[in-house]
Amino acid sequence: MPAKRVAIRKTRSSSSSNRSTSSSGRSQSRSASRTSSSSSLSLPTKPNEPPSDLFDYGIFIYGEKGIGKTSLAAQFPDALVFQWEPRRRNVRVLQVPEPGKPELDWESFCEYQELVLAERKIRTVVIDTIDRAYDACLDYVCQKRGVTHPNQMNDYGETWALVKKEFEDVMNRFLFSDKAVVWISHARYRVVPGRLGVEVEQLVPTCKPAAWAYVRAVCDFAFAYTWFEYQRVLYVRGGELIWTGCGTSEHFLQPSKKGMERAGEPYNAIPMGNSPQESYKNLVGAFQNKVEGLFLEDIVGG
Repeated sequence: MPAKRVAIRKTRSSSSSNRSTSSSGRSQSRSASRTSSSSSLSLPTKPNEPPSDLFDYGIFIYGEKGIGKTSLAAQFPDALVFQWEPRRRNVRVLQVPEPGKPELDWESFCEYQELVLAERKIRTVVIDTIDRAYDACLDYVCQKRGVTHPNQMNDYGETWALVKKEFEDVMNRFLFSDKAVVWISHARYRVVPGRLGVEVEQLVPTCKPAAWAYVRAVCDFAFAYTWFEYQRVLYVRGGELIWTGCGTSEHFLQPSKKGMERAGEPYNAIPMGNSPQESYKNLVGAFQNKVEGLFLEDIVGG
């Protein structure tokens, strides 16, 4: 019996020794792998320089129906509009589908995407609207899974995750291409807590929360296109009552010229003129700090 106990102890000791040796080998292997991987990496030596061209940024434009969002986006260089809105014929644009062709669905959108990405003459892609594009993606994924809505699956969010992945994967192909991308949505009001503890109405996009989350993540600029009295204005910095996103402190500044009040200060809105061509010219000029803007206090005071 004692001999057996000794034998057992020796076996356990041997097993423990083997595990220790094996663990040590794995650790050395991981260490060697990390060393090999890190040898090809290097730390930056200077800060990233933001692009100096407006078209190198992701742009989101939302606003009231008919205010001129699509007409403005169509002025971007060599633009093609994915027209998800049915029977839009009042805007002179290069668009798919062409009038008389079947409306877009997610599968045809992806097929058109292949053609657009391969076409060097197309420099700007406009998604009009991201609302309908996201809805089409959701319908596509649900159809593949045999349901009409993700909640019907009762799968702990798996179908919702598939919708999110499908939508982002396809949109990211445009985002990481060599083309400028403009996403469009309509506008609505929602009630939010104000700074003074009183609820206020805030202008926001109409797209679904998941599509809005995507926009917030990838777009450098989110502009609100609306009215101030009798003129169209594009909000670049909206404040409490108008949601916007402006990912820069170096653009959309009051021009630095003689006699200009508040020169060099960041303003809130750009006057957009009376035509798509003038609107586009003002947007580009404002990005270059050459267009006089409007401040919230001036607008509210007016």
